[in-house]
Amino acid sequence: MLTPGHTKPHIIQALCLSLCFASCGDDSKPVRLDTEMPVLPISEVSIEPVQRGEGPGHWPKSARATPADQFDFQILSSAKDEIEGAFSTLVINIPLIDKITNEECLTGMRAEEVLPARRVPPILDEVAQRGLSFDRVVVQVELYTPQRTSIHYQCIEGNSGGFPSYFINEIRQETVSAFKELARLSEVDAIVVGLELNTYDSLSDMIPLNREIDYANLISLYQDIYRGIKSISSDTRVGPSVSWGHLQNVTRVQLAEQYQINADDLLSLELALRATIWPLLKDQDETTADFIGVAIIPQREQAPYFNNAFSEDQEAIRSYYQNLPLIAAHPSLAEPLPIALTSIDWLTDKEAIGGEKTDFLQSLKASLSHVSPDWVAWRRLSNILTEPPSTSSCRAAGNQGHLEDFCYAGLLTDSGLARTVWDEFTIDP
Repeated sequence: MLTPGHTKPHIIQALCLSLCFASCGDDSKPVRLDTEMPVLPISEVSIEPVQRGEGPGHWPKSARATPADQFDFQILSSAKDEIEGAFSTLVINIPLIDKITNEECLTGMRAEEVLPARRVPPILDEVAQRGLSFDRVVVQVELYTPQRTSIHYQCIEGNSGGFPSYFINEIRQETVSAFKELARLSEVDAIVVGLELNTYDSLSDMIPLNREIDYANLISLYQDIYRGIKSISSDTRVGPSVSWGHLQNVTRVQLAEQYQINADDLLSLELALRATIWPLLKDQDETTADFIGVAIIPQREQAPYFNNAFSEDQEAIRSYYQNLPLIAAHPSLAEPLPIALTSIDWLTDKEAIGGEKTDFLQSLKASLSHVSPDWVAWRRLSNILTEPPSTSSCRAAGNQGHLEDFCYAGLLTDSGLARTVWDEFTIDP
């Protein structure tokens, strides 16, 4: 187990007291406190509402990125011209441990074979063999299992039956090492660490550790990964990706309840940013991100959609996304970091209702028309074959814990035909 020295005391203190620092400029607004309320960790709000954008919010080709993984090989040739004409960036989505067995973890050479540094080159080769070329390559490495029940990790000798967490020094070292090896691939221009890092508290429910301290270990691990990648390739851009839905509907609500404030007030958003997002971007005086990624995969039943992909209450949807740019505006940064939209999808488990994805995307683009993303990627390029069950690629994917929605997340069908969501995603401004 890590000792407090390994967890960087200033990081733990920064998390446990992260709500206690403030960046208070002349425009800061004082918070009126009720004497019956718990004492708030900040006395002033330092953020201002972001002005909404106007228009449909279509993304140019220079910002559009095509996702790709081993399940997309079958359609790379049939849809070559369409893919190359619509996207400038290739995004490779891959888990830290890319295994297709039911084993909980792997060791030694077997583990090395399924780490990103070994799994990314074959995907790049398949793309090149089909004559596709892109301006840049981004690798997005998922750290958590698909249903957010555990972290990806290599087996640790003597830890049988234990709870894998970032408290364990061997897991931290192996994780940093895997990213350093990935950084040696000269074709990779940017690396995304995790896809929804701030959902770690849902994993912590499975781990009998202090949640705040273990999240502090996640923060320090991310910062070690950032430094490790930069030590190998200083030109490789690195950043975390976080869930906007989790920040809005979980962290913000929990903090509002804790401090008995309105969850819709800017104060609750600032508390949530200071507690879970902004600590990833700075380590004391050192900036530890070149961009911040944002994953937008809503839980259908939650606000602002309530199971309606294109709600009549578009005002509520626009309000929900209005202040998303603040996620990149750490108060001690000279200017906000670039924002990448790393994974977008509306969850469905049937092809027949795929039109909901188009309705969702149309509304989302309008709501984010005030954001100019560094790149934006849909969750998957193609659907995964689901029939017949005996040979279904989706069944193989399911061995990694994916649900049916993963199989229907594509912009294209499993034969490479454009879905309506492709048409909406690739509209030029």
